[in-house]
Amino acid sequence: MRRIIKFISFAAIAAAFSFGTVNAQGFSKKFNADVKFAFNIGDTVLPAGKYVLRVSGDANGATLLEIRNSDNDIVYTGYVATNGERSNDSSELRFENSFRGPVLAQLVSGNGGYTVAGSSSTRLIAAKKADKKEKKDTVNN
Repeated sequence: MRRIIKFISFAAIAAAFSFGTVNAQGFSKKFNADVKFAFNIGDTVLPAGKYVLRVSGDANGATLLEIRNSDNDIVYTGYVATNGERSNDSSELRFENSFRGPVLAQLVSGNGGYTVAGSSSTRLIAAKKADKKEKKDTVNN
């Protein structure tokens, strides 16, 4: 009987630690949006409507954006980059103008900000990082 109690106790403790580890490594943020106009994201054009945007990932890997429509169908999946921005008021979606129409560029909340891969904001961030790297690598005597 003691063996059984020890085994069950050990299994319960091991399970508790493993669940805690999984939750600590992963994260997920949810945005509810009612977009009043059609917009582009990646190669996808989404009509005006209600959407649920979920940003998820882990500390060591890529951050993924999933967009679901009002029917709970996945209409877009792609990558986002953390940009360090925060919003004091509320969560917001930021769009850029393009020849194709409005393009979803950023998601910003009180918890953090994300730049959508492929937007001109992403290209601007990459260009700034490349410019900084060039300056670091230059040696003047």
